[in-house]
Amino acid sequence: MVAMLRWFVPIVLAGCDPGAAKEVPRAALAVCETPTVANPVGCDAPDTQDPVVEESIDPELAGTPWLRPVESLVRSGPEHLVAVGTYGDFFAEGAFAVAIDSGAQRVWSATIPSLSEVTALAAVGDGEGTWIAAAQSDGETIARRYDLDGAMVAEAVVADFAVESLQPQPGNAVAMTGTRGAAAAYVGIAADGSELWNGPANLAEGPRVVADGTATYFDGPGPAVWEVDSRGEPDPGFPIDVGLEHAIIATSGDVLAIGQKLGPLGNNTLLVRISAAGEQGLSMGIPRALADVVLEGANNGVIIVGRSFHCDAGTYLAVFDAGGVSLQEARLVAPPSPWVVDVDGRVTSVALDEQSLVLRAFEVES
Repeated sequence: MVAMLRWFVPIVLAGCDPGAAKEVPRAALAVCETPTVANPVGCDAPDTQDPVVEESIDPELAGTPWLRPVESLVRSGPEHLVAVGTYGDFFAEGAFAVAIDSGAQRVWSATIPSLSEVTALAAVGDGEGTWIAAAQSDGETIARRYDLDGAMVAEAVVADFAVESLQPQPGNAVAMTGTRGAAAAYVGIAADGSELWNGPANLAEGPRVVADGTATYFDGPGPAVWEVDSRGEPDPGFPIDVGLEHAIIATSGDVLAIGQKLGPLGNNTLLVRISAAGEQGLSMGIPRALADVVLEGANNGVIIVGRSFHCDAGTYLAVFDAGGVSLQEARLVAPPSPWVVDVDGRVTSVALDEQSLVLRAFEVES
């Protein structure tokens, strides 16, 4: 979602490193002056944190296709991570999946060829396997389910549908949210690949939350149970803030959501906690960072990972307890990539390095 900016003329771009200015959001204003010999300016950045695990993984894909960056990383079964991305020399000719165990070893890998360009990917894991769906430029979406050993146990091809996200369902089924033309569309696929529903109504079972400026909570099919808008009224003459962009439902039932809010440094991270009843509790702005991922931490805490703008571009990690008290803040030695909490409670990413995958795990406070 594109950030909406207030009208002002920036003095300089955020940070103290002119060479990194092009990486900084246009809305951000610097809080430092031009350094001089008599008045040097430091960059008040968090300490850099090294990974406790950093392992290169050979994806061992048949035909050795040219891999593109990892787009999704999900937990599957009791210990597996599944990294999903696309491959192709000149365009995304298909999707790949690589399962990795708790010892950072490849368990299985697979490719999903496409007859046309892959335009979007979605993946979700459950206790017994992984669903992967790829939208294709010819208007179809192909969905496959792999078990914990990497065997493909179901496949479905849905015409006139572009997948955007997946939600696990009872009995190893999956609910797909996407579009049909310009309209929202929803498709349910059973564990054997048969179609359960396909139309303009979402018939998915179980709770889900949609973050699109506001946080909207559903407990199953039908209308929303509640909607929370954390943005407030904008100042006269200014556009409304971007608001919430990503949200998850924690094991406690609380909704943890992140987005963007306008602050003294431009569009900064907005972090919000909402109870299962729709009552907003914690709401805070985090300057110099744009969070891309929100994760559940230990003891009902919150972990965010995203882009750092502390004087030069980087990757940012912050951990908060249930009350919003900061437990940890760091710059990470890792490129932007998907993130999950692994079986050992570490924040973990899998990124592409040339044609290998690199798993990096970082310790977090609790």
